[in-house]
Amino acid sequence: MKRVTVTLCLLGVAGVARAQTSAEGEARAAFQRGVAAMQRRQFADAIAEFELSYGASPRCSTQFNLGVALEEMHRYAESLATLSRYQSNCAASMPPPNGAFLLDALPRLAARVGTLTLRLQPASAVASVAIDNRIRTDWGSDIALDPGAHVVLIRTRDGQVVRRDLMVVEGGRDTVALALGADSFGSESSRPGTSAEVGLRIDSPIARARVVRSEEHTSELQSHSDLVC
Repeated sequence: MKRVTVTLCLLGVAGVARAQTSAEGEARAAFQRGVAAMQRRQFADAIAEFELSYGASPRCSTQFNLGVALEEMHRYAESLATLSRYQSNCAASMPPPNGAFLLDALPRLAARVGTLTLRLQPASAVASVAIDNRIRTDWGSDIALDPGAHVVLIRTRDGQVVRRDLMVVEGGRDTVALALGADSFGSESSRPGTSAEVGLRIDSPIARARVVRSEEHTSELQSHSDLVC
């Protein structure tokens, strides 16, 4: 069993009393519960507490520990996004051990996810994009997804609804290109390394889609053993 070491930091200065707002007190209490859950290896509980803490009072230490807990739950895409934001937002105050941790963690996480690229034309016709019932405003950039089944829903401003079912693999890349508003047509399956035109439909009218899938591959990587703060 891996041993997870948790160090509290950045939520306060030991021995210095200071007035706290209600939000700060809630954040501190939730953070400490998250730390305790990490020590018990109850990572789902830790994630819930760190999210509560960060929502009440955003702190670098909370963001970092949340990213580590997400990886422990195999939520690699969320862990990668969280730790990448930590790297960007907290560079000035980042402890050296955390920087060293990220040098190993970020490439490891990037190798554990698949990548989805959406090419939706015209972009102005898109009302919303949801992946697994979660609205994504970042669809114009590459999207990291955990391995497994995912459902993509694209809604257009003129009422079209397009669905794409994906099976994501580690290191794989899927590209979905949609020419919105074109006529419907038949469909066929695509294989790794090939391209196929696929009719995607929930409601009519149907959008025209060209789906391109690259070669898929998997990689086995060892996860980390220590948590620093």
